Amino acid sequence: MAAQLEHLETAARAEEDGQWYYVVNEAGCFVWQQLWDVGGSSEAVEPSHVLTAGTEFLARSHPAFDDQLPLSTIRGCPGGLDDQDNPSYPSTHSAQFFHWLQVVSPLQGWILDTEIDTVSRARQPGRVNIIKGRVLESSRWLYRVVCADGAVVRSGLELSSDHKYTVRQHAIIEISERKINEQGLARLRTADERGWISEQLNPLSGHRGPVVSLLKMPRPLRFNVILPEGAVVRRTMELSSMITRVVPTGEVISIDAKSFSNHPATHCIPRLKLASESGGGWISQRLNRLPPDDVPVVIPQDTQCPGGSDVPFYEYSSRREGTSGGGGGAGTANGGNAGGNDPLCANGVDEEEEDMSLARATARKDLMRFSASAKRAREGSQSPEAVDETEIECIVCLSAPRQATIVHGETGHIACCMECARILKAKGDRCPVCRMSIDLVIQHFWA
Repeated sequence: MAAQLEHLETAARAEEDGQWYYVVNEAGCFVWQQLWDVGGSSEAVEPSHVLTAGTEFLARSHPAFDDQLPLSTIRGCPGGLDDQDNPSYPSTHSAQFFHWLQVVSPLQGWILDTEIDTVSRARQPGRVNIIKGRVLESSRWLYRVVCADGAVVRSGLELSSDHKYTVRQHAIIEISERKINEQGLARLRTADERGWISEQLNPLSGHRGPVVSLLKMPRPLRFNVILPEGAVVRRTMELSSMITRVVPTGEVISIDAKSFSNHPATHCIPRLKLASESGGGWISQRLNRLPPDDVPVVIPQDTQCPGGSDVPFYEYSSRREGTSGGGGGAGTANGGNAGGNDPLCANGVDEEEEDMSLARATARKDLMRFSASAKRAREGSQSPEAVDETEIECIVCLSAPRQATIVHGETGHIACCMECARILKAKGDRCPVCRMSIDLVIQHFWA
């Protein structure tokens, strides 16, 4: 008890001259015991510790940066540090990308707000390491730019609208809503309401892949149900899926993931996934209504929720098993071993591209289960063998599961994912199976 009181008193004293931040970089954040010349060509100083993802800490900015723009929570905004079209955007090897902060708790040292490649001397900036505020800030809809060319922000929902600015790769940008445009592409509106970015590259351009990726919650958060009617829990993140129960108002629940729904296309709903301790399933963060009637269903309560890291930091060693020599970088583009278990080894962009979204994972599970059941019924076999992947993959992109039904007249074909089906209809193409005109694209659910 005495040790706990001493820790609280130390944290209280530190809070008087510091601000709260939390580590948003999945690979962790280096801590140095001394400042060093980030923009120079000399070798990097080896860090002493690593703050793990989701760790809250108190820090203050270095006086050398008092005359510059203060460190903002989100830098992917017009004129911000990560705006590639800004005339004052730093050059590739500039030290202006990096800001030092002095950590005062739970340990003492210096950190950089932006990931740096410590292996080579290129000093290119990587992922943003930290976000201002407590870990409760992870309840916001924050996305990381994963496309090498950055994220183009346009004034409107359609790709023909004016170009406003471009956010660099690895930067973090806050999103307020998600919609599907006339071309069938998912578009995200920036929280400052200055423009829209694409969630995926436009397949009509001949390219595929993510432009941005939703930041995962570093640990579960507690939410309080405030809607008088309670929170309706459904089996998947789509509103058309089966209702499993209703959480009464006033109850506290644990949330460990989030995602936007795909429907309705004109107003995708922010959805929250209940942790297993709260029974699982999905609820809406806000009602499925247009503003101002889209009142909150739940609100974040606090950060005291199980599931966080028990190790907020650990000592760094360049000789750690699975890491590369030369100082390595926490998640740097050139440092680490992507095949090991060390948290420093991950390349964030590759991880985001390899991870399947929660929506696609759910659809794939359903399709495999029911397709296998139908196959056993046809063949009169009770074998639980898994179905061939080609039976559940979209016949256009050959990667996402078949979630959509292409409707023509009184019939339909389940052949594509929602993204490809919407694009086919937007282009005026015919059904890829029977070549009939497409009347409607809907998402199907297995009951």
